[in-house]
Amino acid sequence: HNGLGGLVRQAGNIMIAAMAGKDGVEKGALALAQRATSWLDDDAIAGVLSEPEGGQALFAMEDLKSAPASLFLVLPPDYVMDYSGFLRLFVKAALSAMGAPVANGRECLFLLDEFYSLGKLDELTEAAGRMRSYGVHLWPFLQTIAQLLDVYGKQGAETFMTNAAAHIFLGTDQDPDGLEHISRRLGVTN
Repeated sequence: HNGLGGLVRQAGNIMIAAMAGKDGVEKGALALAQRATSWLDDDAIAGVLSEPEGGQALFAMEDLKSAPASLFLVLPPDYVMDYSGFLRLFVKAALSAMGAPVANGRECLFLLDEFYSLGKLDELTEAAGRMRSYGVHLWPFLQTIAQLLDVYGKQGAETFMTNAAAHIFLGTDQDPDGLEHISRRLGVTN
């Protein structure tokens, strides 16, 4: 079967090879994949990701650009690490939908609280430079500049910073790197 463009068959072949192999690397990789996708076994997550009865979805990501709407994805803090795969999938799907042209498209704001917890998403780096032309604005929240550098490196962090319409810094008195960054951005003035 060629479901999802052959991805299902490919995944099955990889699993069969890993289970049959004598090398611990394949089995370790399979165990890692199983742990990384364990959130898919949660009944609430399965319900969100499954096809609704009757086949008609109540909501499509594209709706965010075609009609007035707000969507909040809220996870309790103690769930963020275990469900980071779901958060990443959700953000990727939302960004993908925002890149599709929509007649009478509205602007859309992504408030990305606990941005650091998402880990590195190449789609977000690309979106920082490209999505403004689609009416999509990213507003990531970080505790320190060091978090952005840790996840995206100097070049990725610079992509976010140079494409941001505004930089807002609060409570930086305990963040020497943040203070240095602010000072460099402000330049010399009287």
